[in-house]
Amino acid sequence: MALFGGSKGPSTELVASILERAGVGWFSLKLEGQEFSLSDNLRAWLPTATATPTLADYLNALAERDRATLAARLQAQSATKEPFSVEHTLNTPGGGKRFVHLQVALVVGPGGKPERINGLVTDIEFERAERMLLRHVREATDVIDSGILLLGPHKQPLWSNPAFITLTGYTLAEFSGMNPFELLQGPGLTEAVRADILASFDEGGVFSTELELLTKYGEATWLQLDGAPQIDAAGELVGYAVVVKDINDLKAQQREILKQKAVIEEKNQDILDSITHAKRIQTALLPPQQQLTRYLPNHFLFYQPKDIVSGDFYYTFPLPEGVVFAVVDCTGHGVPGAFMSALGHTNLNEVIRELISEGQQYPDPAEILTRLDQRIRFFLGQDEAGSDVRDGMDVCLLTLVPRPEGGYRFWYAGANRPLWHCAGPGALTEYEAVKHPIGGPSASDKVFKTLAGELAPGAWLYLFTDGYGDQFGGPQHRKFGSKRLRELIEQEAMCKNPAATQLEVFRTTYFDWQGTTPQIDDVLLVGLGG
Repeated sequence: MALFGGSKGPSTELVASILERAGVGWFSLKLEGQEFSLSDNLRAWLPTATATPTLADYLNALAERDRATLAARLQAQSATKEPFSVEHTLNTPGGGKRFVHLQVALVVGPGGKPERINGLVTDIEFERAERMLLRHVREATDVIDSGILLLGPHKQPLWSNPAFITLTGYTLAEFSGMNPFELLQGPGLTEAVRADILASFDEGGVFSTELELLTKYGEATWLQLDGAPQIDAAGELVGYAVVVKDINDLKAQQREILKQKAVIEEKNQDILDSITHAKRIQTALLPPQQQLTRYLPNHFLFYQPKDIVSGDFYYTFPLPEGVVFAVVDCTGHGVPGAFMSALGHTNLNEVIRELISEGQQYPDPAEILTRLDQRIRFFLGQDEAGSDVRDGMDVCLLTLVPRPEGGYRFWYAGANRPLWHCAGPGALTEYEAVKHPIGGPSASDKVFKTLAGELAPGAWLYLFTDGYGDQFGGPQHRKFGSKRLRELIEQEAMCKNPAATQLEVFRTTYFDWQGTTPQIDDVLLVGLGG
């Protein structure tokens, strides 16, 4: 086999064999006569090499872009006479590819006349893979801003990356074999912390800590240090690796978060103080206990706002003989509900005064609800074209007049809230409400009705919002529901119990059912005894 067109002999055969085993092929083109020769292994690499191959066989094995580049370089070489090298992909038999490094030299004869083009083709597929891996590692290292410090088994510094120097200011030489934790200083690196870190190393454990240190130039900096022992395949300790990360931005964010947290807490406290003050105002609107006791001596109230202020409220308006009493559930809870409750309370007062001034000694409940509905819709602008305000309230309202023989005569009207009358175990009667709220969407069939009844001594009336029945809880996390509430009232001796006992039963049942489930709505349940 001739090497690069030279004479054949033992030395060239040996060189050719070595090159072949090393993945190196060659070709040679004699310019006069275009005589082309190539090594056997390079011939095997070419998909279309014939018995008498040409340079075109080699060029045809290249991708079109590489072929154009190489052809241009070969043409330019005839003028420059300078060697050149390129890396390209070589298509191989069977559809495979081989990445190679091609070195091309022009052999010039006497008088400077080009005589031959020699090419050395080296298979660098494995080298290319290694280079790509190293490139990826280098690229990753370029974007990683963490410092890395490698220590020997005696904690002496062995190597550090540039980021470590950037973060601390110290070069490896400046440690002079010292333990780095002896050189590094700072307010966060107390003797106790230093001892803990060194103990972690001595025990072969890992550590992670955030420290405020001083750089070589005396600048304070926050760094996170993560360290771990390095063990070889035999299980022997060969050193330690410490990763150092700049967390100054994180600490600045934490300080900003703490500052914002303090501002938010202050604002929340202001809001809480305002709502607490609103609670005092809302409580002042509720009937005082002495008034309830005076007009309704046998009663109990289970009142449990979801938030500080409530959208549920109870209401009384004293009459010369008797009282108007209502339980009201406004849209929402908390502050929005409280606004609606104030609106409802104020307009109830206005409507009842208006009816009394018109001569109704005992204001008709249906008329009260009708006028209340008109007022709420007016104040919320719900009758205006395009209004999307759907807020309103559900009301259970009674006009009660004491009977000479005890108990009360009552007249009831309801907007989405029924009235329950219980005369004894299993004897519960429901006075049905009209299925429309006060306010809310307009409805042409919204006509409230007054129903009359009597509350004898020993019997009870129950008025309630939907918060009690809607509360989730129990073993299957379901709503308590109106059915369970009805069964609770109908159980033996419930309405035979005094007000305080009944209140305790309702309270205990509610909280046992709720358990750890959050309260979902305001709760108001009122019992009125005959």
